[in-house]
Amino acid sequence: MDSKIMEMNIKLLKEAVGGLEFLDPDHVQALVHLGQSFQEKLPFFHRCNQCIVEGRGHVELDDVEFMVSDDTCTLKQKNHKDIVLIHIQMRKVLSVIVDLLDPILPLGSVVDLRKEMFSQIQGLESAEQFRVVVTNRFLYYDEIPVYFPYAGSIYPVGNARHPAYIHFTPGSVERLVFRGYSDGADDAYIFEQKKELVLEKHKHSVVFAGQEELEALNRRIREE
Repeated sequence: MDSKIMEMNIKLLKEAVGGLEFLDPDHVQALVHLGQSFQEKLPFFHRCNQCIVEGRGHVELDDVEFMVSDDTCTLKQKNHKDIVLIHIQMRKVLSVIVDLLDPILPLGSVVDLRKEMFSQIQGLESAEQFRVVVTNRFLYYDEIPVYFPYAGSIYPVGNARHPAYIHFTPGSVERLVFRGYSDGADDAYIFEQKKELVLEKHKHSVVFAGQEELEALNRRIREE
């Protein structure tokens, strides 16, 4: 990731975690440091989130340790104050970190998606791969606090035979086939979208959605 983009992401992260009322200044400092250190190790935070979803678990990487008990989550980081939060608060912290630090692919990028995550699509089981072109990013509805990072069209048929867009997340991507065109204008757009959705509208990626949020989102998509 470009160093300028990384710097912009950390700026957003500092502002976002600083605005969480349940964190004290030491917690904010620890999380900003963690974000700087782990910008290219985001799967760690996804594993932490999975532990919370399952209600138990332990994840460790480098000098960072994450533990989930029945009521609380504990994040330990060397030379920083331990962060102990209830599950819903820690999921909020994890969503802010991932949503702000996750790199976003340019429009026109081509990806192979994990077929097992889209089993509802008829005929997909016989396809060699599930290839999609990124045509939209940051899709959301005002009344739902959740957004999809990506939507796209099936390659090579586009929307002619499959009029519905395929909504997906970075975790759904198995392989990047082709990276689309990007420039400073695209970097600025991504920065502004992250700022608007996460900091101003207080939305989070569908990866961190609760069951009720998912049901509301799926109903809204089916209405289109």
